[in-house]
Amino acid sequence: MKFKGLPSSLVNNRLSREENIRGSSGSSAAFFLRTFGVDSHDRRRPCLMEFHSDWQHPDCKVIRWYRDQQVSSTRFRSIQHRRNTDNVFLHEFLLLELSDGSVCRVERTGDGSNVDAIRNVGCLAADYIQWFTASEYNTYAARNTTELIAHVDFHHDFDIEDVLAICYAIQRWRRTSSYTLQRFNCYFLCGTVLLVLARRLAQWERILTPDTWRSALQQARERLHLQSHHLKEQHLFLRVCQMLEPDNSNPADVLFGALTEGLSSRKGYETAYRALAGTLWRESWGQAITTAFAQHVEDVLTSASERGGMCAERLKLATTAKRHELMGNSGSSAMVHGIAEKQALCAVRDGMVHLNKALEERHRMDSMEHPTSRSRRLMISLAANALGILFPVQLALSRSDMEEWGFKGECGLARGVLTAVTVGTISARRRLRERENEKRGISVEDTALAENSKSASEFTLQANYEMADRALKETLAELQRNNMVTYYNVVIALHMILSKNLWNWWLKLSICKVLVDILPDLLPDREQLTIKASGQGEIKTFIQYQEFMRGRIRQHANRVEQFRLAAAQLVYQDIQDAVTDVWQSVPLSTNKEYQRH
Repeated sequence: MKFKGLPSSLVNNRLSREENIRGSSGSSAAFFLRTFGVDSHDRRRPCLMEFHSDWQHPDCKVIRWYRDQQVSSTRFRSIQHRRNTDNVFLHEFLLLELSDGSVCRVERTGDGSNVDAIRNVGCLAADYIQWFTASEYNTYAARNTTELIAHVDFHHDFDIEDVLAICYAIQRWRRTSSYTLQRFNCYFLCGTVLLVLARRLAQWERILTPDTWRSALQQARERLHLQSHHLKEQHLFLRVCQMLEPDNSNPADVLFGALTEGLSSRKGYETAYRALAGTLWRESWGQAITTAFAQHVEDVLTSASERGGMCAERLKLATTAKRHELMGNSGSSAMVHGIAEKQALCAVRDGMVHLNKALEERHRMDSMEHPTSRSRRLMISLAANALGILFPVQLALSRSDMEEWGFKGECGLARGVLTAVTVGTISARRRLRERENEKRGISVEDTALAENSKSASEFTLQANYEMADRALKETLAELQRNNMVTYYNVVIALHMILSKNLWNWWLKLSICKVLVDILPDLLPDREQLTIKASGQGEIKTFIQYQEFMRGRIRQHANRVEQFRLAAAQLVYQDIQDAVTDVWQSVPLSTNKEYQRH
């Protein structure tokens, strides 16, 4: 087939794309050739992993298949990660090398059309496991061209049941139970099984005992003393503490003393343990512990102020006092108030513009999978601009929770109106895009992207944190330029920022971010396994293996974008998040040694 009038590079890319899509079904065709001549009751017949909703239910046909395998060994220490090389799609599968020399092949295929497979909703996934004697598989393999991606030796026994538990967890999540060529295909199944098994072997949470946790907290407090100057350069919160108690070289000591003591309790240890047990990727540990410990901060402020910590007392004053009480005790309070409000509005306006760039990029990437007509894009743009212009009026008239934002009083000013228009337009555009398939409008509450901390997503919380951080930083800088830095003026400035429900998590997150920075490394990279990967040096640690697998996910994501099936960054992030979801939902093994609490 020829494409007349098109550049050769475009033609080649289109042909490659079509070949890649067609190749996705090649694995299914090759797979079903293996089933001919095998009796339906023969243990060698492929088992379609259709699980009962209850794990290990006696009526589950997958569990019955597993029991049939128990006439021989079901244990393994190593897995071959392989791929076919007879089509562009490069179908991947796993070979569990059982201790008696036999093997089990595990793979995912798509049970549906190629068109369904490239849609976001996907087609039905068909996950199979099949047992072979060594000689039978060697005969089969001799007729099929495959290559080794990696040979993983765990140096520890696992059981076929452990792999079944992971496949069960994959199918329990709606998005990963479907087969999509972009994300949840054979690569995803193989990678997830290997990463989860390796994570179980690492057993990070087993390293964290009450004693090691207390020791880590003590080291954190010592590091706060030894590296105070360096840490103040990195963390605005510590500079605020110094301004609140300028005569103390380490004003945050009492606060973090109360924090480490509180977290040394059984409750604190269990919080850390749960956060660590749910962590799959090393890079996500900091965020996990920050979120987990934010709930402890209010109790810490109370405890530290009761101990006589001046910095803690003044922090508590900034978070609990009424505005009129603070404003009446300082002659310069009105000026501080004006500076803080001006910087807050600037932070919101600039923060929303920056956020809009990120949202536009996200929309561009989404459009690769969900294209929108030009007329629809024009309609959304016009509607968003109209809602943005009306937003200041809606905000002024609203009697809802919007009044508690803390910005309503400033919306009557010129800069406040302009900021409200910016917020309304950007937020309306996002909401309209999200609800393209919903037949309903959006209210003033919907127009607000920056929800309060009780309802905000992690994405919004981070955006609000950055806005608050910038507003406070610029306010303090302005106070310094005007030679107005007193502890009381800093209290007023802090109150003006934290009294806005958009930003009331700034203090909690700031304290937790310092804690994460001063805690010692709790995730040792020990040599526990041996992985011989094609084109790579020998891998001996779980964290090294994570990096190897992350590289493979990136390669796959880039390939997907090359064929214009989806944006690489979205594919990469979605796969990483999905593997984490699976890790957190794998049912407890009957093997007590590997149970997570």
